[in-house]
Amino acid sequence: MLFMCSNALVEHTIHVLSFYDPDRDNLAGVPDPLPFYPDPLKDAMASMRRVIEGVSWSKWGDVRSNVIEPQLGYSLRKLEMDLQRGIGMGHGLVGIFELQK
Repeated sequence: MLFMCSNALVEHTIHVLSFYDPDRDNLAGVPDPLPFYPDPLKDAMASMRRVIEGVSWSKWGDVRSNVIEPQLGYSLRKLEMDLQRGIGMGHGLVGIFELQK
């Protein structure tokens, strides 16, 4: 479920970035989160939408890479902490073995 939610959040962010018109302060064509989505995903989607609507009017600097993309990373990390079961997070475990005869 963690990976489905992560992918859904990234897709949602892409849609919001694609459909937001900062000149008109208008966001059309982005669907609301589906009712069966987990609450952490709904919260993350709402957060990304607010961030994009709040900073996309800025014409100086690279707002996308300075503000929006880091916020997406924070939201993905929060999803990972809220949805991951068990002791660890969604990272892999790597082992290096050397076999000798």
